[in-house]
Amino acid sequence: MRLDTNFVDYYDNEFSGVGFKIKRFKESISKLEILRLLKEKGYEVPHYGKVKDLYNPLYPYKKIIIYPDVDGVHVKDSFKLLSHIEALRVYPLKLCFQYEKDFKIIQEIRIGNHCFVLEYRNISDYTRCSKSSISCYHNSKADIDVPIYSISFLVSDKDKIAFDYEPYPVLGGTGIEDFLSSKEVADILSHPILKRNGWV
Repeated sequence: MRLDTNFVDYYDNEFSGVGFKIKRFKESISKLEILRLLKEKGYEVPHYGKVKDLYNPLYPYKKIIIYPDVDGVHVKDSFKLLSHIEALRVYPLKLCFQYEKDFKIIQEIRIGNHCFVLEYRNISDYTRCSKSSISCYHNSKADIDVPIYSISFLVSDKDKIAFDYEPYPVLGGTGIEDFLSSKEVADILSHPILKRNGWV
């Protein structure tokens, strides 16, 4: 199998460079598209809108998370945590949603029927990829037709709110390599193409 990609990951050396081509690209997805997709798939999403439209003068220092790169290629560090009054001055037209200090953040990375849950203490740890723990669940049914993807959530005692989606997240450095070998990940990525061509 040949891998056609625009980034590197820990399982890339399992592809021989010959045979069927597998495409794995970081693509530009607007945050608005992401939120609409998550809602369409049945996830609860945050109340979102432009900074200027959601501003409440009674709570000028309420914390919000903004997406400065609405139309940019997905990167975790695009999220910024600011007070609403500061965001109104710098990013009035950007997409945002409200953030509560008791939220923790989890990122569910689905690889075939495996689901890995990475836990972050706050949005700053999330943007820096400074995870605090990782756990793994098997035989987990995916609801998006991509062999490898992640969905990130704001989680409290009462809520689990989906705010981010990424097809083909980088797996190296997350700790997943301690659970799945490079061959296992490459096989999962290859399976849809092999099945389509009647090889499995």
